[in-house]
Amino acid sequence: MTALDSSHARHTRRGFLSALISCLAFVTAVVGIIAPAHTATATESISSKLSISLTSATSIVTDKSGYTAKFVITNSSDTNLAEGSLLLFTSTRSFSSSQSMQDWANGTMHTPTPLQLGVVNLPALSHGKSTTATITLPADSTQLKSIRSWGAKPLYAEYDSTADGGTQNGVTVSTQLHSYLTRSHDGLSEHATPQLTITTALPFSSAQRTVKKDGLANLVKDAGASANVTAASDTDTKELTEEAQLAREHPSLRVVADPESIGTVAASGILKQSSLAGIMQPYGYDVTSRSAFAETLWEKAGIADSAWSASTAHTVAANSIATATSTAADDASDSSKSSALTTAKLPAIAWESDYSWDSASLALAAKQGYSTVVAESAERSAQSNVISGRKTVTTPNGTVTVLVAEQTLSSLAQGKATSDTASAEGTAGGRLARFVAQTALFQMQRPYVSRTLLVSFGDNPNITSASAILSALEDSDWVAQGTMKDLESDTVASTDDAASSDSLTPDVSADEADFTLTTRTPTTTQKDTSRTILTDLASTTTTINRLTSSVLRASDVEENKESDENTDPQALSRQNAKKDASDQVTALQWLAKLRSAHQDLGLMAFSATQSVRTAMKSADATLNTTILGAVRVIPPTQINVFSESAATPATIKNALPFPISIAVDATTDSNAISITKSKNVDVNAGSEAQATFTIHVVGTGSATATFAPTDRKGRTFGTSPSTVIYSQLTINDMSGNILIILALLLGAVGIYRQATRRKDPDQ
Repeated sequence: MTALDSSHARHTRRGFLSALISCLAFVTAVVGIIAPAHTATATESISSKLSISLTSATSIVTDKSGYTAKFVITNSSDTNLAEGSLLLFTSTRSFSSSQSMQDWANGTMHTPTPLQLGVVNLPALSHGKSTTATITLPADSTQLKSIRSWGAKPLYAEYDSTADGGTQNGVTVSTQLHSYLTRSHDGLSEHATPQLTITTALPFSSAQRTVKKDGLANLVKDAGASANVTAASDTDTKELTEEAQLAREHPSLRVVADPESIGTVAASGILKQSSLAGIMQPYGYDVTSRSAFAETLWEKAGIADSAWSASTAHTVAANSIATATSTAADDASDSSKSSALTTAKLPAIAWESDYSWDSASLALAAKQGYSTVVAESAERSAQSNVISGRKTVTTPNGTVTVLVAEQTLSSLAQGKATSDTASAEGTAGGRLARFVAQTALFQMQRPYVSRTLLVSFGDNPNITSASAILSALEDSDWVAQGTMKDLESDTVASTDDAASSDSLTPDVSADEADFTLTTRTPTTTQKDTSRTILTDLASTTTTINRLTSSVLRASDVEENKESDENTDPQALSRQNAKKDASDQVTALQWLAKLRSAHQDLGLMAFSATQSVRTAMKSADATLNTTILGAVRVIPPTQINVFSESAATPATIKNALPFPISIAVDATTDSNAISITKSKNVDVNAGSEAQATFTIHVVGTGSATATFAPTDRKGRTFGTSPSTVIYSQLTINDMSGNILIILALLLGAVGIYRQATRRKDPDQ
């Protein structure tokens, strides 16, 4: 081999090795790029299916409390995890704005949390399983002592682990939780500023009111039956009792009671007079829905504005309490029964229902005697500082004080997270931590401004969570417990941060205009639904009016008209304690009961609870059909006619407690068979009578006869039963005989002509 060849060979080998090295380097680089991307994707996939929830934590940290937090870590992925750890951090610095606090809750803001509170090692976690972790610090721990300022601090929890086995073996995974730790003034040297006043309120109202068994049927058929056909269900009674007990255990909780619901607990003695702050409109009637339609539509539906006025609310509450305590008085051995509860001097406070207050509904509330209303759906303006829980609105019917529930605190108190991405607030423990921290922030924002905020627990609170929040407020040294009167008299000392825009301006004073009321208005579809309900209610009103004017015997209705015109139907309808004998109730009094029961059902069809709305709309339709069905016509099952005319009876049954005077209109669907068109009939109360109808037949066949009950003005009502008439007409009278003789004569003539006729030869 020549030197050239040797050189060429060496060059070739070097080129091959260089190419091989380059190829290996490229592959290594590619693998280096691909592998981290694959690992990152796996990490994100598994981590997204891990979660931490805060089950409980020390709500307020003092110099003597120490700190304990309990967590649940859940692995919802399809990968088993190796042993892991939970780390807990906080900061010595407090939040300074509501926006930063919310951003922290949503996980969209990074806040340094350099102070490690603790770490706990956790066992392997299989897919679909959960494990618990608890971190506890004593009061004299270095970490807690290093927190030298009071206020709401960020709390950061992180769970770290690795995938155990499978294609993802060794992949690092983690998940985080953003919550809060609140340090009180206790044991700190800094000066405590004036307290923030917070009024906690509970709308005490039935959420599952039901119709009494046979209540509607008894009312229609028994003049002495009570017109109060609804009652709290067993579940509802239990919940109302628990709410009353909550108010008893936490005297700072202010109760605004539905006039009917208060009777449910009046006799037990659980609800104390000192807890009552006001009476709301009956059944939490939706005043905004009322203002959306003309008054005439509601009158046709049988719902007068007087049915939910402030004066009526007091009357209903007094009767409800009197009925309950009168019934309880029969049990003299039970010393816990008490009739000390009274609503006579309580203010009437209208509570917001499905839709927000607006100018029209506030004006209507003022007209009905409610000078104070509560708004739960109002939104705070785009400012960081909460100014006041009250605003004053001038309406054509007078001034109305709107007590506005603070949205963030009230949402948390009602078991709702402040946003969909505030993951820590998915548990009661997380919501409590945020609630306490939020109150501390509100106080720190304007420490020298006198303010009173309203927190509403809603109409169906979780008792355990509500009790925990109330206990935390009682232990918060920066919070003073307020009353509804504190809210109504609240004045704002400074207006530096107040927003001036509001849908109700300029009638709202500038120092209070930091809330927008029109946030929850009915849509076109919802208005159409309400209009349909009004139409259905109007049908029942029409039935009762017809009963009065054209079905009941006129003499019974007119007999006591003068004396009964002065009877208060609302008071009459609520004779729940003592049942009058039927013969002591006049027809007009009984009709007043029907109207009042119908009106109550109508009010509840526009109450604050959707399930109650649906149930009471259906109940009113049942009342209508029950009234109409109380008068029935029962014809024979089948009618057979063997002559030109015949008589048939029909039975008219009257299940009403008073006599009726009506007509029965009978028709057939055949011209060959007809029936007497109409018969007048009087039927005594709870009795029956017969009417006889004449049938005329002109040929053999069948027809359907319909018997329609009609009032004295000729209008059909109720059901119109039918029966079949069969006709088998036999020709056996003189005209028939003549026809037979004529036929025989014609036949004889035909035979004679045939026999004597000249025939052709070929025939």
